Amino acid sequence: MNSDDDPVFVYSTPSKSEIALIKSILEENEIPYFIDNETAFGLAGAFAGANGMGVNVPRKYQALTLELLKEFITPSSPGDTDNA
Repeated sequence: MNSDDDPVFVYSTPSKSEIALIKSILEENEIPYFIDNETAFGLAGAFAGANGMGVNVPRKYQALTLELLKEFITPSSPGDTDNA
């Protein structure tokens, strides 16, 4: 059973500047988040993983997050709720 507080993946990027922008948007909108590989990527750069850093938010914020980020990024398919 899925909880509204379960983390869901919404986007991945190797770009530190893109992650900084995304974090700023989420913080401004008081959306909790977790960035996969952020520390490792900062230390090891491209060697931290082929997918870079992954942005995760609680399920209850997924739709709002994708709406807020759609002006800046194109969400990866796992978090993309618009399958039209």
